[in-house]
Amino acid sequence: MSELRVDNIVDMGGSGAPKLRKGANVTGISTITQAVIGNTTINAGGINATGIVTSSSNKFVGDLASGNITAGVMTATSSVVASNITINAGGVNASGIISATSYAGSGANLTGIGLSIAPLIYSPEIGATNQALKPTIELSFNQRIKAGSGNVNLRMVSAGSTIIQSFGVGSSVTINNDGTLPKVSFTPTNDLGLDSVICVDIPAGAFKTMPGTDIAATNWTFTTENVFKYWVAGENSYGQLGLNEAGNPHIGGPSATATSRSSPTQLTSTAWSAINSSHYSSLGRKPAGTLWSWGYQSNVGELGHNEHANTSNKSSPTQIPGTTWSKSVAVGNAVMAATKTDGTLWMWGSGSHGQLGQNTSGTPAHRSSPVQVGSDTTWPTGIDQLSTGYYTHAIKTDGTLWAWGRDWEFGMSGLNFIGNRSSPTQIPGTTWSTVVAGYYVISALKTDGTLWMWGQSGSGSLGDNSRTSRSSPIQVPGTWSSHSTTHMGGGSGAINTDGELFMWGDNSVGTLGQNDVVAQSSPVQVPGTTWSRITQAAENSFVVTKTDGTAWSWGQNEHGMLGLNNTTQYSSPVQIPGTTWQYNLNSGSFSALGKP
Repeated sequence: MSELRVDNIVDMGGSGAPKLRKGANVTGISTITQAVIGNTTINAGGINATGIVTSSSNKFVGDLASGNITAGVMTATSSVVASNITINAGGVNASGIISATSYAGSGANLTGIGLSIAPLIYSPEIGATNQALKPTIELSFNQRIKAGSGNVNLRMVSAGSTIIQSFGVGSSVTINNDGTLPKVSFTPTNDLGLDSVICVDIPAGAFKTMPGTDIAATNWTFTTENVFKYWVAGENSYGQLGLNEAGNPHIGGPSATATSRSSPTQLTSTAWSAINSSHYSSLGRKPAGTLWSWGYQSNVGELGHNEHANTSNKSSPTQIPGTTWSKSVAVGNAVMAATKTDGTLWMWGSGSHGQLGQNTSGTPAHRSSPVQVGSDTTWPTGIDQLSTGYYTHAIKTDGTLWAWGRDWEFGMSGLNFIGNRSSPTQIPGTTWSTVVAGYYVISALKTDGTLWMWGQSGSGSLGDNSRTSRSSPIQVPGTWSSHSTTHMGGGSGAINTDGELFMWGDNSVGTLGQNDVVAQSSPVQVPGTTWSRITQAAENSFVVTKTDGTAWSWGQNEHGMLGLNNTTQYSSPVQIPGTTWQYNLNSGSFSALGKP
């Protein structure tokens, strides 16, 4: 039968209608295909209920996976999961502390998370060295962030924490919350100072948590370094370009087989962190701390290879023993100098007039391998802090400037006297920053941006509106950032803090870039406002870079040292091919330009 309805159950004898105890088994009943109980039907497909079903139990027994209970069956106005958590139409309302090992989704709308906001990854790393001059700066956090207000600043620690670049949080700084870790990033608009300690200064409130809480101030430091591949141009008579072409065995010897270069030619395929040269010899330091020399070798042993013969020239870089040499390298008149990372100073070459700082002079005072100058460990380790011609000048880590060497007429020592010094002697002052020397003229910058010069001034080389030589520093008016002087001649130049270039001194070969050959005893401007760094290029020439990556040269050019693919002399700036030049080095023998 399809349906059974029972009003009463009686016993077989008809003696009454007994009640069945709970749980009693009834047997012998025919199979029921469907039972209808109010709004609920029970059949082989399961339980099908419509409307509201009320249950005194809060349990469902059995497998619910088949979907026989559908949405909308149960309606609840509120459910209290725990004393501090209520679920209702408004969502989940929780008070107090909630612990969770994980959450699903982006977490974009989570607020009040118990983890404190904190920086996780610094780039460059805290205290990092050997960093590029325009590194991308990043700071990652453990939570999503948003812009606050104010500026992120870069400060030059070595210049009294002066702000050198600022970045508006809402405009110049990028915030990225979509990566593995939320982060902020920005890139300097101009090159940072070479070999400088840079502080990243993020003030409180520059960034906020998503609920709007200010993130505390954060700052850290890193150090920049010049590490580039270098291209050279100029005279190569004695292999001084380092291109592995044999040159003259000695000055005045047979014709050279080495070829001078009038276009920039790469010096080895590896990077260099410092290079310097003087007339016929060169010295360079690689990033690993190794020191290399090449070029002309006289009988005083200026290449530092324990050789005295003037036929022992090196046409390619040859290593001087040691792996802890610093970026302070200098080449003078038959003299080389370099410091180590421990702050010690070493020299070799000619010492007949006290040039090696050994407190002795006369023959045999020459050294064909490095010899330490005194026992001090406070000598410089950076670019343009050690320079030599006839006199050597070096700036110690305390900002003091020291001089020694040979001077017979012009006062190149800066010690307010004319004569030789065979050991380092201090020039007054404690805030010296950089120094560049030619054979006869020296220029030095202080940390306050003031420029000082001394030495020969027959053509106005000192920029003081006179042609009087000076044996002690005299100031050139203005505030400056880069400076140089020609290696052999008397031309000088400097770039002020506005990016303007000024020149003065001897101009017989167009050295001053004025489109004439008229000497100037006071600074005269070369057009432009984006000049970056000025360096000497051989005897009477200059190479100057701009902030856009271009390089410009002018002056003497008989061996092609201007890098313009000719030997034509120029009296105004001419661009060297290329737009990615990032650095140029002072060199008394050739032009030297660096790029990545």
